[in-house]
Amino acid sequence: MNNRSIAWWLRRIGLPQYTKTLECEYYGLEGLQHVTDAELRDAGVEDPTHRERILNQLSTDRRKMEPQTGDSLTHTHTHTHTHSSYYNVLLQTLRTQLSIRFSIFVKRLSASCSQLRPLEDDRSQDNKQMDLLKKELEEEMKLGTDDPRSHAWYHGPLPREAAETLFERDGDFLVRDSSSSSGDYVLSCYWMNGPMHFKIIRVVLRPKKGYTRELFQFEEDRFDNVPALIRYYVGGRRPISQASGAVIFHPITRTLPLRVIAEQHAGSSKAGGEKNGAPNKRRSLCSTHTDSLLSGSQPANMEHVGRGPPLQSAQSDSNLRTGEGGGEGGGTGETGEDWQFQRPHVESGSCFQLDQFESLLLPENNRPLDPSILLALKELFNRSDANTTALHVLSVDCQVARVVGVSEEQKRLMGVGSGLELVTLPHGHQLRQDLLERHHLLALGVAVDVLGCTGTVSQRATVLHKFILLAQALKDHAHDLYSFSAVMKALDMSQVVRLQMTWRALRRNHTESAVLYEKKLKPFMNSLNEGDESVVQGPVAVPHLIPLLMLMEGEDPVENSDRGCQLLYDLLQSARSIAVHAEDYQSHAHSLLSGGWEPVPELLEACRTEFALRLLWGHAGATASRNERYEKFDKILCVLSDKLEPVEELSRTRL
Repeated sequence: MNNRSIAWWLRRIGLPQYTKTLECEYYGLEGLQHVTDAELRDAGVEDPTHRERILNQLSTDRRKMEPQTGDSLTHTHTHTHTHSSYYNVLLQTLRTQLSIRFSIFVKRLSASCSQLRPLEDDRSQDNKQMDLLKKELEEEMKLGTDDPRSHAWYHGPLPREAAETLFERDGDFLVRDSSSSSGDYVLSCYWMNGPMHFKIIRVVLRPKKGYTRELFQFEEDRFDNVPALIRYYVGGRRPISQASGAVIFHPITRTLPLRVIAEQHAGSSKAGGEKNGAPNKRRSLCSTHTDSLLSGSQPANMEHVGRGPPLQSAQSDSNLRTGEGGGEGGGTGETGEDWQFQRPHVESGSCFQLDQFESLLLPENNRPLDPSILLALKELFNRSDANTTALHVLSVDCQVARVVGVSEEQKRLMGVGSGLELVTLPHGHQLRQDLLERHHLLALGVAVDVLGCTGTVSQRATVLHKFILLAQALKDHAHDLYSFSAVMKALDMSQVVRLQMTWRALRRNHTESAVLYEKKLKPFMNSLNEGDESVVQGPVAVPHLIPLLMLMEGEDPVENSDRGCQLLYDLLQSARSIAVHAEDYQSHAHSLLSGGWEPVPELLEACRTEFALRLLWGHAGATASRNERYEKFDKILCVLSDKLEPVEELSRTRL
């Protein structure tokens, strides 16, 4: 048995798979005779039944060998002298063979050593290469602390799948480049026994031409750079998102320069674009995956584009375990093979159709600012209180802004559920222009009523008083902040503000209204213009849209502000909130307009934008270009204001 090989013996007992394992640990079957169960397990025989079979077979073989061994020893003892000469010859032969074999071994060893010199050279080259990589990594770490490359948790273009293989426990995290959005970053982490990926929202602020500023955030808190963002969440153990509750505290550090990581994974983006032989399909505006999500630059709910579910607010990659949407993974929902993208309709004309407007109050070819029509309007509004007028204005605002009464066909054409979402999207340009037009015309209408009052100063103060009450009703009763801001804009026009005698009469005759305007309404309006939503208490039917509309149309509502980037950021956050809560605005507006309120047709017409166009510029002038109309009317307002309180009178009043 001693001369048998381990391989032969293992084949005999049906366990040849352990041949290499045991031959590495034991020399011949003799060395295996007294092995234990623990030694077999350490050697690599993990199956307990296999270990038991080996031990049982060895025990059986030993029992078979013991009688033969005893007889051999007895026989040898009784014939020692007979065979002594034989053993001497055998010993001499063994010594000779060992000497020959040892000399051959020494020659072979010398030859092998001579061949090892190139290996030492290879090791030297490897050491030099490692030193170069180490120096390159050290140079990256010496960059400024605001640069993500100077931090070991930043892994550059590391693919999503490669990042997930590095995680072992909750709290592990790293930052990498987004593979679906160039220039953006993704936080990959491990939480609740699974990988999560959060797109870091990058907000680019351009408060002035030639100057930009970037801010980074997950949900609320924003920072000037990515390292500051990571320090905030790691140091405070704050959850990345409220929905996931993921907390990061153990960075996965890179050991190679970013260049090497990029070279190693250069082809992974192409290879990762296909799964099971089918390429991943990137979808615009919506996704059919149940885990679809939204990047920071897409605030709208896109539930009516294509056939996908509504996109969520917060972040594009945010809050979900399975992906960064689009090219960064996606979820495990529907395959979406029957999904078809439906391109939203881009409107090319205004919703104000003068050629189709039929009036109950205006003659067919009316003149601008017809005195008889102005008088009829004054009597019409005097018959209604401020709350009733506010609801009529709200009704028209909701139609123009497409807050209520939006048909399924309109939703399909817009690609979203309401105009409040459409104004946040590129193809909402025409609606933004229409809303800006209506807002300015409402302000002009109020200014004309104030400046067109040619009676006494007290009468003009009464007109101011009524519009202050209307502003309060729009804010507190109709919850229409859009038209509220239009009335406040009119009262703040230079042609109205300069009427010092009228404002003094207001303070004297309508003290409560004057205090309301100065102490409550104006500060509230200023806060809205600065994007401060905290001042809004209770539900809203139509939000304050003007700063958003101006930003989207290339105007700068914060040009003269000292707060600069912060103010611009607050306005963007406010705009995002408008799109996210669009359904809440729709629901509240519908409840206000269907709660036993009965509209007056003439009053509704007086609140329409087409009526204002015809009233202010006449039948012929209403179709002129917007800039031309505004420029001429501004001059008219200046003339009316100067007639009411000439400059000479104002000078004497000051003296």
